Amino acid sequence: MDVSVGEANGRAERSEALKLVRRAKRRHKLKMRTLAADKGYAAGAFLHELESEEGVVPLVAMPDVPIRSAGPEADARRRAKRRQRTQRYAVAQRIRKRVEEINGWTKEIGGMRRSRHVGRWKIYQVALVVHAAYNLLRMGRLEALAQSA
Repeated sequence: MDVSVGEANGRAERSEALKLVRRAKRRHKLKMRTLAADKGYAAGAFLHELESEEGVVPLVAMPDVPIRSAGPEADARRRAKRRQRTQRYAVAQRIRKRVEEINGWTKEIGGMRRSRHVGRWKIYQVALVVHAAYNLLRMGRLEALAQSA
């Protein structure tokens, strides 16, 4: 539904994820209930902001380490860790795998593994074109599937 490009600073994935959630709610009037993510999104501040400000339940893979700190961020991490044992989490992670396959396609086939351009705006433009191409492929597959049914 959307693409973003951020600075590679160790926190960009989480901040871009929040921007994408907010933009999807605003543009498409989506009422997101859950968000599945990998261990890179296990930061307590991100989980807390997602739950409290956006009303989205994070179904995030959590590292297998004890949470000793206190506060709302630590509580959000504990809740996320408890959710890992639910069926809802397992289903969300299977669906997340499909999204990761799209990311793999954009890197391998779409040439996004290594940027050929300088500047976030130019890289964003390339990302839009590559994702548009992937959407065209998906539409072609869906049309073929509909005609065979």
